[in-house]
Amino acid sequence: MCCYTCKASVTHILFGCTQSLEGVEHSLVMDCSTWILKNNPEDALKLFITLDPPLPPALVLSHLKENEPHLQMSYLEQVMQHHPELNSLDLQNELVLTHLFLYMFFICWLFDSQEV
Repeated sequence: MCCYTCKASVTHILFGCTQSLEGVEHSLVMDCSTWILKNNPEDALKLFITLDPPLPPALVLSHLKENEPHLQMSYLEQVMQHHPELNSLDLQNELVLTHLFLYMFFICWLFDSQEV
């Protein structure tokens, strides 16, 4: 569990007071970001996108899958837009799979709602 000081520190980073994370452990950011994800998902995405240097996308995606899976698509779209240097086939494939999953979920829901 993340302590209050840690939450305040991550929130401080989030609002731009400290843009550089040189030397900060990724696990600390991931642990503290769980609180922000639960309370303000948009700020958490902003945190993941604006950090300098950026966190590894695979690490962020794994964290999102465990905590807030509905944010994966938005994160992938934003990281590809704001950090083209991080763009890879793996990220593109993950985004396509996320879109397909959402589409399939919608189709299943549509068919289920018509059967009633």
